[in-house]
Amino acid sequence: MNNGQFKNLYFDKKIIQESEYRFGVVEARTGLRYVVLEQIRYPKDPGASRQRLVIPAYALSEFNQLYHSASHFLHANEVKSFRVEDVRKVYPNAFKKWRDEEDDQLRQLYVTEGKGVKEISGLMHRGGGGIASRLQHLGIIEDYKLARP
Repeated sequence: MNNGQFKNLYFDKKIIQESEYRFGVVEARTGLRYVVLEQIRYPKDPGASRQRLVIPAYALSEFNQLYHSASHFLHANEVKSFRVEDVRKVYPNAFKKWRDEEDDQLRQLYVTEGKGVKEISGLMHRGGGGIASRLQHLGIIEDYKLARP
């Protein structure tokens, strides 16, 4: 961001996956300072897309609070990554399309026999989350979180 109106005070960059992230601090002729964050998607492509965020120094404290709140939310609600092949070592039917007869079996086990998700999971060779989600999908329970354990 150096077009003659701004003096560069600090600059750093990091390439993460297909994006280049640039971080800088600039000072305007008026003496105001700004933090500049820029993302360049596919930096080697001449038509790379760019997005820039300019934060005045006087707003940095509030921005920092928002950033930390969002970061905390992401980490607190982080979804664990997994590989389907690894899950299927424990639950061979995990992530497979449900067949009509499996839906019938699930209804029988949960509604008629009163079995819980954990027991059904073992019988149907699917993960507990998959069983609970299917119960919700079928309208047997209102919210998968409320499934009988």
